[in-house]
Amino acid sequence: NKIIEITPEIFELNKLKELYLGGNNIRILPYDIYKLKKLKIFQLCKNFILEIPESIFYLKKLQYLGLCN
Repeated sequence: NKIIEITPEIFELNKLKELYLGGNNIRILPYDIYKLKKLKIFQLCKNFILEIPESIFYLKKLQYLGLCN
């Protein structure tokens, strides 16, 4: 099975530092992504992301955002 969406429950993990979701069928990043304040690594390679929400800029600790094909 491949993940097709990031569910709201993930945003309750406020101490999450690394999130690897590469190789799925994710198309939309929710605006609420900004709630993951401690996120440093966000790997999304090999998905079908259509748009990055502006809220991604609120992730001040983010060091790596993987968006490769």
